[in-house]
Amino acid sequence: MFLDEQEKTNSNVYTPLLPPAVAILKKYSKEQEDTGYIIPKLSQQKLNVYLKTLSDACGLNKHITHRVARHTFATTVCGRNGVPRHLISAWIGHKPKQTPTDIYAQPTREESLKFYNVLYEEYKNPDFIPN
Repeated sequence: MFLDEQEKTNSNVYTPLLPPAVAILKKYSKEQEDTGYIIPKLSQQKLNVYLKTLSDACGLNKHITHRVARHTFATTVCGRNGVPRHLISAWIGHKPKQTPTDIYAQPTREESLKFYNVLYEEYKNPDFIPN
């Protein structure tokens, strides 16, 4: 679990990390000490180039951007596994709306951990093939 202060919303969010993401964080631990950034800082353009490379390597014939990747994660990984909308919104960095429901439905560490475990069980199988 990773505690992150969202730059856009200035709120703290507990973000669950699957094992591959934890491995990436460990790989760049020296970077964190040297620069204060969690991983090397990339421009939006460079990130999109990397996503295009991954898309091509996977045989996808789609225009993939950072925004598309975030929202695909939200709908295909989280939405299909029952993660509540307010938690998905917090995980991908959206500012919460100020309706009464949103005010009372603030994501908690316990709730994040519960749904992390749901996702972890679903995706830890090496034979997993998404729909």
